[in-house]
Amino acid sequence: MPVLFTDLLKDPAFEIKNRNHIKELYSSLKMAVKEKKLNLEGHTLPDSLNDWIRSIEGDKKIPKSDTDVVNFSLADDKKYETWRKTYLIAKNPIFMTQIEKELIENLQELETASNNSLSLINGTKDDVVAALSDLQAAVSIFLSNYDKNHSKLKLPDRTLALERVQIQKPSSQKAVTT
Repeated sequence: MPVLFTDLLKDPAFEIKNRNHIKELYSSLKMAVKEKKLNLEGHTLPDSLNDWIRSIEGDKKIPKSDTDVVNFSLADDKKYETWRKTYLIAKNPIFMTQIEKELIENLQELETASNNSLSLINGTKDDVVAALSDLQAAVSIFLSNYDKNHSKLKLPDRTLALERVQIQKPSSQKAVTT
């Protein structure tokens, strides 16, 4: 299924928050298409830069003159995956340990399995059983990874009795014990 430029604007990984981010992503994408680092798929549709700005910033201070732009329809292939990864790493790298990365990966797998199982609720019995099996496997992987690494990440043991937990107040206020 093709990936539209407007889909990239909605993707939280790109962190598009204002018109400068839109223009930067659009220029980068246009250059990648020109250099054949990305494959186009289907039809590219004409669009309006002001519409994109409005979708991100709302109706505040929209430019009076509008610019015609192309809502690229990109092939969701290996080239796209490579370009996306390279762009996101160059744009905003996030540094973490291997353990932290594995924990985030497991958490994302758990979320994906959860979403997949929810989408198959009205499916056949075999679909529901397969979705529940995938969900159970993702939960198991996440819990084993958490158990293995919680002390290294300074996270509490998951068997901690919640009755013992007291919520800290922000440092500007004194903590009140109950």
